Amino acid sequence: MSTDDFVMESLLEAFIHETNEMLEKLDEILLDSERAKSITDENINSIFRITHTIKGSAAMMNYNTISTLAHSVEDVFFILRENPSRLNLIYDSIFDLVFKASDFFKRELEKIQDGEYIEGDASEIINQLASQTAIVKGEPEPVSPPPESKVAVASSEIPSGDG
Repeated sequence: MSTDDFVMESLLEAFIHETNEMLEKLDEILLDSERAKSITDENINSIFRITHTIKGSAAMMNYNTISTLAHSVEDVFFILRENPSRLNLIYDSIFDLVFKASDFFKRELEKIQDGEYIEGDASEIINQLASQTAIVKGEPEPVSPPPESKVAVASSEIPSGDG
């Protein structure tokens, strides 16, 4: 094994381990918030940070679908950080969507670990999150693009929540 291969394998192991830990924390936050029938500002910030980190790590590792989906979740929670009262507009649907995203991330990580990774299709979840983003912004919900271009359009149309 070359030094480059060893470095990449080490980075991959760290990415998988750290992302799995963040997803456990994400699921814990979601479950606690659902049980409490509310979500604290601290938990909104935590969800934002978790998805921001997953987005960046996945992009660095060239897992574009994971990064794009994490960005979509991050965008919703960026707005909620600025205006938590907007949560009531999407409260009934946002938990299910973020759980779907978390499940998608876990399936993707399993495929990566198995060594035969082919990116999954997260376009449906991304489009639903884009609708949630529009709702919390007070904008009209976006029209879904044709199936063949959903991920590319969703990732380029959703404004970055981090600047």
